[in-house]
Amino acid sequence: MKLFTQRPISKDLFKPIQRVDGPMGRKYQTPDGHFYDSVTSFISKTNPKKDDGILAWKKRIGFAEAAKISKYSLDFGTKMHAMMEARVVNSDEWLLDDSDEVLIQTTKNLEQTIEPHLDNILMSECQLYSDKMRLAGTTDLLATWDGVLSIIDFKNSREPKKLEWINDYFLQGTVYARMVEEACDKTKLSIKVPQVVIVIGCHTGETQVFKVNSEKYMDELNTRLELFYK
Repeated sequence: MKLFTQRPISKDLFKPIQRVDGPMGRKYQTPDGHFYDSVTSFISKTNPKKDDGILAWKKRIGFAEAAKISKYSLDFGTKMHAMMEARVVNSDEWLLDDSDEVLIQTTKNLEQTIEPHLDNILMSECQLYSDKMRLAGTTDLLATWDGVLSIIDFKNSREPKKLEWINDYFLQGTVYARMVEEACDKTKLSIKVPQVVIVIGCHTGETQVFKVNSEKYMDELNTRLELFYK
């Protein structure tokens, strides 16, 4: 098993935020007492086409079956993330004892895919926020991928994704990249996060890796921020 180099960032740089779930949805309270929307909510609310697609899918297969699939995917993702979180910090016992063979094999495939590319783990399960964007959330990993500092997010899917389907994944990663840079700017520490990496573990056995330059999505990010706050 490859041991990933651990280069943890000072805890003073990224102070903890508190998740608050209420009638108005999920919010995060920052150390200064501000309440910010989650990145996930921001992405969802500024992409109405996504909701239209989900509704069409539910109607096509039936709402009961859609709910069953959604719950399984959510549980699958939670367990997969827990295993990958343990793996990137070099835990010997990172694989769960779980009867779901698809889950275990998908996670093993994911681990084998990242090993040659991943290193220099700065933060795992990174809690981040931005006073400029008034958003907050948690991303899977801040580390290097092929030597480039990156926001890295692990996803799971029942089948392989097409590039044009995952624009919001890249946008989400771009938000987190800017949050890291904003936090570093406050302490005069010059850190740039030029890359977003999305790694998708497919239940069919494939593992997909998509890499993009985070600057590519800045125009769309600014447009959707204007839409969100107008």
